[in-house]
Amino acid sequence: MNTPDSPVRNAIERSVQVGTVLQTPTGRAEFSITGINRNGIRDNKSRSYTTWQALEGIIPYARARGNVIKIGATNDIAEPSTLESHLRNESLKETRTANYIAAILVASHVVEYVMIDGSNAMHIRLLPPFIGD
Repeated sequence: MNTPDSPVRNAIERSVQVGTVLQTPTGRAEFSITGINRNGIRDNKSRSYTTWQALEGIIPYARARGNVIKIGATNDIAEPSTLESHLRNESLKETRTANYIAAILVASHVVEYVMIDGSNAMHIRLLPPFIGD
């Protein structure tokens, strides 16, 4: 059920569907959307759904960090203040989920990829209307 208080879900459901193929942020790998339902969204690389609650939580999480966050996908302990750490804190135990979620958010026009001066790591930046004050 789409509601005005579900802007990320609304953007995703308008932009991708089951079977949509996307590239990871580096462009070196592809993945596909295998499920979109009341639980959230799932890709063919993940065993579980990323919940709508976790996805909606990305907006305030990024706003609290100046609208830009490092993707930070890793198989190790997640670096604090990254998209990966946010997703893991939202009960996702899988690793490297941030790569897939970042690509879904880019395809849905919620964020864009950015490189930050002095960093070789990929970041995401909120796009209007998701940017905080």
